[in-house]
Amino acid sequence: MEPSVAIDHDEISQSRYFVIVEKLSKIARIIYITDNFLIPSLYPLKEQYPKVDKIVYVQLTVDLVSIFIFITHEFLLLENGTYEKRYFERKSKRCSKFGCSRCNASAHHPKWFKVKHSLLCLGMFLFGVYSSIKVNNFFRTDQTVNLYRLLWLLCWQLSVIFSMKLSAFYGEQLDSHSVPLDGNDNFFGRVTTAARAV
Repeated sequence: MEPSVAIDHDEISQSRYFVIVEKLSKIARIIYITDNFLIPSLYPLKEQYPKVDKIVYVQLTVDLVSIFIFITHEFLLLENGTYEKRYFERKSKRCSKFGCSRCNASAHHPKWFKVKHSLLCLGMFLFGVYSSIKVNNFFRTDQTVNLYRLLWLLCWQLSVIFSMKLSAFYGEQLDSHSVPLDGNDNFFGRVTTAARAV
């Protein structure tokens, strides 16, 4: 009698089909975020530039395909039993540097360290959201297309990217360098969860 072989869900999740869908899901997520948060709405330009209608149609098609790939990936995670492990059982990466200045600052003033990094993370996230709204509404108030306005659009787009990057950076710093507090230590961690997910 051959010994029974236990089914390893990690091995199942690494099947060729799953790996392909996972890579496509990452690409689809980037495309969807770029299209919806970094590219302004082109609907206000349809009357002035009729060809914009075709671009809008392409954007809609790409968004629907991206959503389909993303949902397929999430369904495979649920089917393989790795959904909770991927999203809810993540372990924060603790700093392992010897004599780290941020760890020392956190050890000396743990509450202030958490408050400061939480506010920085949240502030950058909210400014990124504000910049994204400015990008999305860029052509709603003024349909003029010239070099000056396109430079302003580029500035707002860069603002979205750098704000979200900084928000994620401060969230990672909070997780990796903060020391546990007595009592409830999850409050400040929940403040940065939304920003890090983006």
